[in-house]
Amino acid sequence: MSPDLLKEYAKKLQTNPSIANWAELIAITIWQKIGFCRYVADFNLHENTVTQDLIYSFWQLAIARKFPVQMYHAKNEQANGNDIEIAIQTANGYLLFPCQAKIVSRKGNYAGLSHKVGGKLQIDRLLDYSHRVAGIPLYIFYNFGGDPQQNDSLEKMRALDIQRLGCSIFPADFIKYSFYRTATNRWSIPDFYKAHRMLAIPFSNLFQLINSDTIPGLNFKAFSGGARFYSKDELFDKSYWHNLTPPPAIGRIPTDEPSPILRQAVDSEQRAFNPAFRIVFSIERDTVLIRMS
Repeated sequence: MSPDLLKEYAKKLQTNPSIANWAELIAITIWQKIGFCRYVADFNLHENTVTQDLIYSFWQLAIARKFPVQMYHAKNEQANGNDIEIAIQTANGYLLFPCQAKIVSRKGNYAGLSHKVGGKLQIDRLLDYSHRVAGIPLYIFYNFGGDPQQNDSLEKMRALDIQRLGCSIFPADFIKYSFYRTATNRWSIPDFYKAHRMLAIPFSNLFQLINSDTIPGLNFKAFSGGARFYSKDELFDKSYWHNLTPPPAIGRIPTDEPSPILRQAVDSEQRAFNPAFRIVFSIERDTVLIRMS
């Protein structure tokens, strides 16, 4: 771990402010925090804690008002704060990215992928929800790699600072296809290095989709074929979401009927994927949306 890398990327963000550069700094912080907790202080660092830190970081970004970001919280008491939904305004409209987060284990793999909720695979609940809202399901991985030789190899292969993979994304449907065998009902759990030699990419790459139509490092069209583009009005349901960071002097906001597709997803069974936070990133102020649970 190199604390100097944090300074380097903090300077990069200061020199060239962007959400993608901000997300790089967040990823490096996560990498170093996992490394410190597990291999220096011998603390247990839980997945929920990192997710809460990430949500708090989004809130800080929103209240700073340096970027056009807003944050919403679900009024539904049954919403699950460990699920995350991101909606990004692309060049063609908003895309939904329902996400679940998993932290790499001390053994270096993602054992949590096999987790079940109410007897059903958690990943299936994510995929079912994504199908209902015509979104693109992702896993957000929190990472640290403890093998210096493999770190060097992966750095060269991906041509990036390995700590930028402290937070990464991986298409959920590809995870299910690659690592779960329906016939035997068994998982082949990937480790950090295998996942990131395959398709996992830096979390920061996701934000390069803002006002664009591609995500660097990902064959985006292969994973977005069933997705639909939303307008902001379709994504905003005042009766369900409470704005935690309303812009000043916003004026009167008309109350619109919620999207039937999103309402159907919200009203599904309690143990289903049910996001609690929505963070909104705009191309211009008050125009881009991200949802986190």
